[in-house]
Amino acid sequence: MVKFGTIEWAKEVKKVLEADKDYTKLMKGCNFTRLTIVEDKPELKPVFERLKDGFAVEIRNAEPNEKVDFSCAASYESWRELVTGKVSAQTAMIQGKTKVEGDIELMTKYLRGFMKAQEAQKKVAYEW
Repeated sequence: MVKFGTIEWAKEVKKVLEADKDYTKLMKGCNFTRLTIVEDKPELKPVFERLKDGFAVEIRNAEPNEKVDFSCAASYESWRELVTGKVSAQTAMIQGKTKVEGDIELMTKYLRGFMKAQEAQKKVAYEW
């Protein structure tokens, strides 16, 4: 079991995605950097990921004020709702539970892949 918002969590999600052939096809050519931020748990440092064809090739804690292509921030409870499927990513954004910043055109182009990545999170065993 892994704690959400840690480097170990990001590595477990990567393993699930690597086994998904549909995800591989959907994300071909999708290269970007992102931060995952848990707003109300300062002990959980933002996780930086560099993705190539949708797969993390670098995972580490972010540097202060690090520039990335995308960032997604939410409270720990909001992340829990997202990961467990209690709320969809779209609903969380509309309700203001998550703050997403980045290249909307790229997000739209690879939306189906991003949705698959969201589903993959449900397959990871979490310690909340």
